[in-house]
Amino acid sequence: MYYHAMEKHPIFEALRHSTDACACTTLRKATRVAAQLYDRHLEPSGLTTAQFSLLAALYYARSIPMKRLAVRLAMERTSLTRILAPLEKKGLVEIKASAEDARVRMVTITALGLERLIYALPLWQEAQAKMEKEMGQAGWDQLRTSLQQAVAAARAAGSTL
Repeated sequence: MYYHAMEKHPIFEALRHSTDACACTTLRKATRVAAQLYDRHLEPSGLTTAQFSLLAALYYARSIPMKRLAVRLAMERTSLTRILAPLEKKGLVEIKASAEDARVRMVTITALGLERLIYALPLWQEAQAKMEKEMGQAGWDQLRTSLQQAVAAARAAGSTL
């Protein structure tokens, strides 16, 4: 059924006062608000939240194929490439072909990248502590569990990330 722009659609009218009814919209809103808090805390390090998370993942893996890193972070490779570019330019990561297979691009944290990550860690901890304090430990634990369930549900429903 086609609706004129001035007509009211019954489904949207039913959702008018339930702005958080859409799981995706609610998750994206929470992500934007939380990322702003973390980004502000991380600012002295010159890292964004996304860059900090990527460097932290590389801390554990040290050197990892780009495709596997994208899977670990639940990111599309194009998004990963966009986050990696400034890190590579600053010398915080190195991207080069694998010694075993030249088609595989390996991402490695550099000594400078490790130094920057260590410098940023207390800044991240401050943001994390503020989130946990505002939510309370039980609220934080519940949120973390719910977010893990949301990831699993989206994957079960067809997400390829």
